[in-house]
Amino acid sequence: MDNALVATIGAVFGFLTSVGFKLIPPLDRWYQNVLNPDYKGLFMLGISLLAPLGMLLVSCLGLFNLIPCQVDSWKPLLVAWVGFVGANLATFMYTPDSKEKKLNKLGIDNSKG
Repeated sequence: MDNALVATIGAVFGFLTSVGFKLIPPLDRWYQNVLNPDYKGLFMLGISLLAPLGMLLVSCLGLFNLIPCQVDSWKPLLVAWVGFVGANLATFMYTPDSKEKKLNKLGIDNSKG
């Protein structure tokens, strides 16, 4: 399979993860308030590993031929992971905060609607 396609799939997952944890209020609240700040980086690292490992699993199960199900599949996995991390970081930097987060920064409680 083409490395560009694998990188694109990784980047799409990275984009969706970043947008989800920044703009979907329940996910954002959980990530900002419930998750221990010491473990936020480890949590995102774990999430970032799900995309390439998911692609390998789908390939090994025979559903799609994204990555060869072989011992030397680490190269496309690395390409997918780099695509995920790059898109995730870029999206996080350029995505505006949710309306709820902006109101909270101003000290306005909008939890009741």
